[in-house]
Amino acid sequence: MKKSVLSVLTALLLTQSAAFSSEVEYSGLAEISTGTIVGSDDFSIRGVQKSRIIDEGMQDNSSALTTIGGGLDATNRQFKFQLIGSLGRLSNGDLTSNVIKVDAAAYYMGALTSKLGIGFHVSNLSFLSPSWSGNADIKLGDSNAIAEGIAVIFGDELAIKATLDYVSGSKFSVDHVPNGVVVSDKSISIDGTMAQVALLYKF
Repeated sequence: MKKSVLSVLTALLLTQSAAFSSEVEYSGLAEISTGTIVGSDDFSIRGVQKSRIIDEGMQDNSSALTTIGGGLDATNRQFKFQLIGSLGRLSNGDLTSNVIKVDAAAYYMGALTSKLGIGFHVSNLSFLSPSWSGNADIKLGDSNAIAEGIAVIFGDELAIKATLDYVSGSKFSVDHVPNGVVVSDKSISIDGTMAQVALLYKF
């Protein structure tokens, strides 16, 4: 009797699992994204370097972030999951950096229409080989940050995605300062609110 009940439950579980799996549609993704991070340190550099007076710093409170990449989309009738990896560039005045972004998002589909999804996402942002293009010959270290917040997506094969996040953990260490020059801090942070808009193509 126990074996019979167990067999029935196992068969039912396998049937339900197969039905759920058959409803999921897997697709490749291509994405291009642009965003703005509002918030940065009041970082300044002053002094004399090679007979030149240095007086510069972070002049803009916002950083531009542009990325392009690809990933995987898994969608059923009610939910959509996306995992995307991308490469890009960060810029804020004299501060620039290469970026590797890995983003995971989950959406509830069909709140108002079948093409509209509302959910949340989290991104890991790796800032690599940062540089300072001003007159001061300072060297910066790599940084890593986390962005998390809400996400909205609209469309199907071609879709638009918008996110509103908070970026935390970014810290570019100042690894080298030339003689005669003083910096206001030992690191630069660009933590703050980030808004992004992306265009996605599903294939």
